[in-house]
Amino acid sequence: MDIKNNKIENYKSKSIISLSKVTTIILLENKEDIVSVSLDSKIIIFELKFYKTKLTINNLTNNTLLDVKELKNNKLVVTSWDNTIIILQLFENNSKYEKIQTLNKHESFINAIIEIKFENENYLASSSADASVIIWRLNKNNEKYDYFKTLKNTNNQIDSIIECKKHKELISSSHQDFTICFYDIKTFNFITKIEEIMVNRCIRALQIINDDILICAGYFFIYLFNIENHQLINNIEYNDNIEYNCVYLMKNGNILISEIMIGNDECSNICQYSFDEQKKNLIKISSHQKMHKSYITSIIELENNEIITCGYDNLIKIWNYKSS
Repeated sequence: MDIKNNKIENYKSKSIISLSKVTTIILLENKEDIVSVSLDSKIIIFELKFYKTKLTINNLTNNTLLDVKELKNNKLVVTSWDNTIIILQLFENNSKYEKIQTLNKHESFINAIIEIKFENENYLASSSADASVIIWRLNKNNEKYDYFKTLKNTNNQIDSIIECKKHKELISSSHQDFTICFYDIKTFNFITKIEEIMVNRCIRALQIINDDILICAGYFFIYLFNIENHQLINNIEYNDNIEYNCVYLMKNGNILISEIMIGNDECSNICQYSFDEQKKNLIKISSHQKMHKSYITSIIELENNEIITCGYDNLIKIWNYKSS
């Protein structure tokens, strides 16, 4: 099957799992288990093969959980509305857990967290509504994370962070003043920032394609930037009525971007784009209407050509490709 030409409009919902409003889902490295975190402060691990819940954790905090990532040695790192980062150890085939560390340094809720590995060091980078990114360095003596550095070059909450491995840069985006900051991963020193392209426009998602191009999506717009020279390449979409809020790079090189109509939160769609050979444009090749009845917050692609989506309509959906 040539999955390069599989259009998102031909994916049909195979299974639906009813959970609370999910903020993030991830597929664990074992390729068998999904982890979800939600607005009602729950972490749920369930097995894809049988759609069976392995573990429900609901006593870490009374606040919304916003992001989750898998670390080495079967650990999870979770961010919360109560300004904390929690690290968990999973064991017994992901059916048991132990809280092993809590990180407290942010002054507001933590939107996102990523792991960065550079040379012989391991870091976490966390972004917050306190307008900062904090770097935490792994202490290899006790396998705990220590505060390392605060990056602060914006005056608004930071929604998204991403690592560009090729150019060894950490990239962050602010919430409402359209500021994108670039930092050197070797030193975490500030390099430069892009700002004032669109004043008062919220950036919701960042994604890197072909190692060199940054996709920036948010309220009303999708932009492409050259990471090497930090210059704007192209304005892909601009629509006063649409919020673009989730960007996912597929295994075949296509890009999925979720969108929701402003004022009509009963219909969340996904559009599919291909990247042109000149690296200057995204070409819309397909769209799938009404995949969820509210914001789509995460997209995952599985090895068997299935796609998982989740949203604020309390549903996780598993989609199969069906040729038309």
